[in-house]
Amino acid sequence: KGSAPMETGEVFKFTVMQGVMSQLSDMYGDEGYAFTNVIPTTDTHPEEGVVDIRFDIAKGEKMWIGEIDITGNDPTFDKVVRREIPLNEGELYSTSKLNEARYRLNRLGFFETVNISTPASSEERTLDMNVDVVEKPTGSFSVGAGFSNLENFVFTANVQKNNFLGLGYTLASAANIS
Repeated sequence: KGSAPMETGEVFKFTVMQGVMSQLSDMYGDEGYAFTNVIPTTDTHPEEGVVDIRFDIAKGEKMWIGEIDITGNDPTFDKVVRREIPLNEGELYSTSKLNEARYRLNRLGFFETVNISTPASSEERTLDMNVDVVEKPTGSFSVGAGFSNLENFVFTANVQKNNFLGLGYTLASAANIS
């Protein structure tokens, strides 16, 4: 996924190896293994200018999502936040779905910051999901006045709220008088 894998005969690049390690960890993370460790073992052959790389993978145990706790979402309702999280309580852990939730919550435009953490739950092989958001102002108000030789005075006012009543609706109103 993402980039071409490392192949025999290529020039060794540490950043490529780190990318492959991250991809392997994410691949197992999508199968429910939240604590996968990917450890590269290298054997160098300086006289030939060759490095042999072997990845040792410790998957750990499969993990499930426990409670999803949402904080900082005032005035936004929990249901608006939850509909953007593609994971449900009791579902198998997935790294890509966790990253997608972070992306979708940021894309809403209602929050300054979105922090998602997965601390251990009181239940065995379960991780709780803490979603902590910081609301940002989502409304605007503008008033204007002008003068035109056709219509003399012109007055305008605009009001817009992107997260109306915390439900995720957009409300806008504009008035022009001339």
